[in-house]
Amino acid sequence: MEVNYIQNFDSLLKLLNSRYEVILYPVGNEGYVFLECMEYQNLINRFCCVASKEVRDGVAQNFIRSLPIIKVECLPHFRSTALIIVVAPAAFHQKINEELLKFGFENIAFVSEQFNVQVKNTLDQIVKSGYAIMWSMNHITNKIASLEKLVDGQDEIRNVHTKTFSDYRNCFLGRKIVILAGGPSAKYYSPIKDAIHIGLNFAWQREDIVLDYLFTQDRWQNELSNLKMEDGFDRIKHKIFVGRCLDNYPRPNYPENVSIKRKNVLRYYLDESPLHEVMYQDICYHPIRCYGSTSFAALSFALFTYPKEIYLVGFDTADLGNHFYKHPDPKYSETGKNSTPVLPVMKVGYAKIKMFAQQYYPDIDIISVNPVGLKGLFHDVYTEEFEKNLNNGGGAA
Repeated sequence: MEVNYIQNFDSLLKLLNSRYEVILYPVGNEGYVFLECMEYQNLINRFCCVASKEVRDGVAQNFIRSLPIIKVECLPHFRSTALIIVVAPAAFHQKINEELLKFGFENIAFVSEQFNVQVKNTLDQIVKSGYAIMWSMNHITNKIASLEKLVDGQDEIRNVHTKTFSDYRNCFLGRKIVILAGGPSAKYYSPIKDAIHIGLNFAWQREDIVLDYLFTQDRWQNELSNLKMEDGFDRIKHKIFVGRCLDNYPRPNYPENVSIKRKNVLRYYLDESPLHEVMYQDICYHPIRCYGSTSFAALSFALFTYPKEIYLVGFDTADLGNHFYKHPDPKYSETGKNSTPVLPVMKVGYAKIKMFAQQYYPDIDIISVNPVGLKGLFHDVYTEEFEKNLNNGGGAA
């Protein structure tokens, strides 16, 4: 079985520049040296994550050199789209190649022995030059700034989240929850009887479904046209959760009068943190992690309520410009194409959610209804109409 090799830095850079989804599979000392070299050269963010055969002690929060460690079994939705780069002793190349091919990865490349030597020599030069010390100091400074931001807002986060979420701890034990996102596949979903329905953003446009709850954040959609997110608030049966990001980026957040006009509007804080940072189980005391989508807040909330099953509807994670509803911005399909680099972040985020749920909520079944970009990650189910459309060459849209 033939093994494909990367021979030098130029070849590596061409691969990294040509792909949105690159996963690193490091083994042994060779793998660690490669990761360290990539970080010092500011190339580490070109990789989605680190894949591993095992994650020690089943802990879902592990990371190495600023990259999250994801079990290979939690990466099936990357099999046909991602390039996986393996850095390992030559003696293991053939076996690893066979294992990854068996799992279903279609694009695999190995760092050659000669390239490993180049990487080690480059790292030695970086360390001797003193650049590593400067890089480490900058890294420490950034970490201190992050801690200052977190500590500065912790009291407000705790107070707001305790008010917003404390009544929902384990409240849906044994129930079914459906989270309705905006992907085109959602139009093939028929409402599940007696399920709790949670909508995301403009999902309230699905008029045949009564949404019990709605999650929305940043209010950026209101900047796109005359149709406002609040136009659908009166359709929500119970609570509306509006999120505000903790970063310093100037975002169009919801004003206070949204809460004053409607007593069923509750606030929460989200943190668009790097993928390697931990996810919190108790959302009453911590910000909710966000990896490029409102869905992560709804999923964190759903797990917190401890249902029996969580159904993911319209989580296409394939084309951010397409929705089952008419989007208020006629140019959104065009702008959505510019968000393609966000998709790998979201896909790693869902893999993290799976590992998190396996650790803390192993008896909750997460079910993807008509999955597209997340195919194979959770428990997949398909509706008859969706499969018929696929068989006729119609695709998910």
